[in-house]
Amino acid sequence: MKKSITNPIDILEQRFKAIIKRMPKEFKFHRFVRTLARLHQHEYIDSLVHFEGLKQPFRALHAELERRLHTGSYRLALVNSKEPSEDIFGTQSHCGKWRKPS
Repeated sequence: MKKSITNPIDILEQRFKAIIKRMPKEFKFHRFVRTLARLHQHEYIDSLVHFEGLKQPFRALHAELERRLHTGSYRLALVNSKEPSEDIFGTQSHCGKWRKPS
């Protein structure tokens, strides 16, 4: 029997709903991804390895995660796509600011 190969990012995305529940009413994507990475370290690392051949694998992974947050059925509203925020490396950057439904 052949093993099914699953994209590691699909597995990490399965954790989104639980992470969203932990977030405040409004949250920045950088906070979301830090929580996701902290609570699901193995899945996060597996997903990061998926981008290992790229010059900026963290940026590529995070862009894909935010795209999935935006296109998934999570009932979130994008408040601001260019919210000032520190990334996971402590560098001043921008990311999406999200709002959970009322």
